[in-house]
Amino acid sequence: TYEDSGSTTIFTVGHYYSEEGDIIADPEMQFLFDESSGSFYPIYYRQDSLEIEHFSAKIDDGFK
Repeated sequence: TYEDSGSTTIFTVGHYYSEEGDIIADPEMQFLFDESSGSFYPIYYRQDSLEIEHFSAKIDDGFK
């Protein structure tokens, strides 16, 4: 979970399993929650078994 100055939070939700000692995301998703609007925005999706990784947004230096 990432929190900035208090108006947004990033939540990670995922299901994982172990295969040959590796942790496999099946899938993993991240959502940005904007408290000021009460809205969730999908920003990341990963499905290791299908070799999919997709960023809908990238946060380099906090929120501006």
